[in-house]
Parts: sequence; C-alpha cells; structure tokens
Amino acid sequence: MINTLESIFDNIAWFEWKTNSEKILIISFLVISEKWENIFSQKEVLNLFNKLDLEPPWNLSRDFKNILDSKIGIQKSILLWEYKFSRELRKKFDQEILWDKHIKETSIVLRDLLLKIKWKEQIDFLEEAISCFEYKANRWAIILTWLLTIDIIYEYILLDENLIVFNTSIQNHWKYKKIRITKKDDFQSIWKESDFIEILKVWKFITNDTRKILDEKLWIRNTCAHPNSVSIDDYKAISFIQDLVKNVIINFQ
Repeated sequence: MINTLESIFDNIAWFEWKTNSEKILIISFLVISEKWENIFSQKEVLNLFNKLDLEPPWNLSRDFKNILDSKIGIQKSILLWEYKFSRELRKKFDQEILWDKHIKETSIVLRDLLLKIKWKEQIDFLEEAISCFEYKANRWAIILTWLLTIDIIYEYILLDENLIVFNTSIQNHWKYKKIRITKKDDFQSIWKESDFIEILKVWKFITNDTRKILDEKLWIRNTCAHPNSVSIDDYKAISFIQDLVKNVIINFQ
C-alpha cells in the first residue's frame, strides 16, 4: 500500500513550500485513504510523515490546534485523540490529489489488460468493469475485478498439468475430500473463497505475498458486496484494481 501512497504523494506539486497546516492536511488525507475510514490520529500522521521520508512539523500538536481553530474542515472525533474530515474537505482533496492522474492511469492499466486476456467472456467482463470504474461505480468495479481475477485463476488451474496438482491438493483438505474438479463450474463446490486461496498457497500455485494480497482483497470485496456505511472512494478502487491486475492477474496469463 505504501508504494501507491508514494506514487500519489510524488504528484503533489510544491509540497515542500506549503505551510505546516497544508502539509498536515495532505498527509492526514493520505492516512484516511490508506485506512479506509475517516478517522485518524496525530500519531498516524506522524508515522506517515516518517514512512514517506518527510520532515514532520516540529510542533504537531500546536499545528493541529491551529487547524481546528481555523474551522476549515477538520473536526474532533468521539475519542479526544482522534480527528475526522468534513465531507466537503474530503471531497476537495479526493478531486485534487487522487482523481485525474490515477483515474487515467488505472483506466490505461485495465485497457492494456484487454490485449492480454485470452477468452472473449473475460474480455466482455473486463470491459464492464472498466465502464463501472470510469463512471465511478466503485463498488461494482471492485466486485467485477475480483470475479475476473478468480475466473482467470480457474482457467489457469484447468490446464492439464495444473489440474492434476490441484485435485491432489483438494484431497488433502479436510473439507473437500470428495470433490474433484473437471470443469469450471466444479469450483463452486469450494464454497469459501478463503479456502480456495489457502489451497492455492499450500500447493504453490501462489506465493505467500500473493496470498496476502488475495486475502486483503477478498475482505474488501466482501465489504463492497454488502450494504454498510463504508465509503468506497476513488483511492480504494484504484488501489484494489491496480494491485490485483499487476500482482495477480498478469501472473496467470
């Protein structure tokens, strides 16, 4: 995740010339974008300054007090040591920092993928995911990208030599001893996607790093697939899609 934050930060113009308050607001916005929730603390802001190799303001507490006093859109949260962005200020930063460059970049990544995918059904599916993303239907873009990722892995496993290894691995999983995969629909018998990911890792279809990515993205997909109060903004969709395309999908082509 930090690599994505670094690429976003690198495109913020004239950061070193901004006031302490402006720097704190920018870094605070990156904190909430990374966390997927509109709550942050001074400690988290300080940690991100350090992660990005930036010199933090020497009196962070005083600067936070000045920001609160200015009433520009940062408010105290329920807990005294936490803060949150107003809807208006968060939307402003979302447009200024995240939208143009990274929306275009992610659209390019997805459209480049169209040239690499082998099956027409998957191409049609990806085109629909691209449309959702470009029209800011972020929940659907995330769900469709996840389903495409899993479908591409299914196709990879169905190759003869891989299928033999995978069926052997299923026999060693206590939940699925009676299952044998011969066609794509058979994967539905593995009713938990987390179990599917576990089988992939145990039998070396994926590395441990890839498993971590899939576990994280599965949690995000589940969040997007159910009604809840979590805001799925552009940054989250961009991070999700780019991570899966660059670190998972391409490896199974």
